[in-house]
Amino acid sequence: MSEPIHLSAVLFDMDGTLVDSAGDLAAAVNDLRVLRGLPPLPAARFRAAASVGSSALLQVGLGVSAGDPHFPSLRSEFFKAYEKRCANPALFPGVDALTRGLAAEGIPWGIVTNKPQAFAEAIVENAPALRATRVVIGARPGIAPKPAPDGILAALKALGASSRKTAYAGDDRRDVDAARRAGCTSILALWGYHPEGADLRSWEPDFTADSPLEILQVLHGFPPRWPEPNQLD
Repeated sequence: MSEPIHLSAVLFDMDGTLVDSAGDLAAAVNDLRVLRGLPPLPAARFRAAASVGSSALLQVGLGVSAGDPHFPSLRSEFFKAYEKRCANPALFPGVDALTRGLAAEGIPWGIVTNKPQAFAEAIVENAPALRATRVVIGARPGIAPKPAPDGILAALKALGASSRKTAYAGDDRRDVDAARRAGCTSILALWGYHPEGADLRSWEPDFTADSPLEILQVLHGFPPRWPEPNQLD
């Protein structure tokens, strides 16, 4: 994009964008490790996997891939452990101010995540700053996960919003790809859970934001920009 744009709605990824969930996710995997007589791993080991989901988290924590015959039962055990730990979700600094700003300006917003629907709804219920969301689309039957655009398209329909006037903000390459496939403007959250050494420029987002509040600037029509190269190292 070379010209400033003006957007009237915004959708958000959850983990790594609105919710700093890496600690709770790491703790849930470590619960499984402790039950197996293994020492807990540092939460930082799970950070890059937090936006990818249970398969990546269990690979880091237990060395079990999605193709392993034990994976379905381990994932179920992990979900039960995580359910106990997501009652007090931690939001990234600035998210509360962002949602207040959106409300003050009458900008409708929603959440589209690959997190299971029940967990996504529980987190919204337990985080007052997120309760103003107009729609929550999580992993559920009939909604293909990102990078498929299904969740974003479902949210657009629920909001009655045009893809051309809507931004989708997330921290993962799948978020950028899903936004593009849905016809939305993509915003890459630079504070999120990026894989170490990832070439973020190659993801080709339309905009970047260094903080949640910078998303308001994008919605106000600021031109796309990238930070200095050393900020992406």
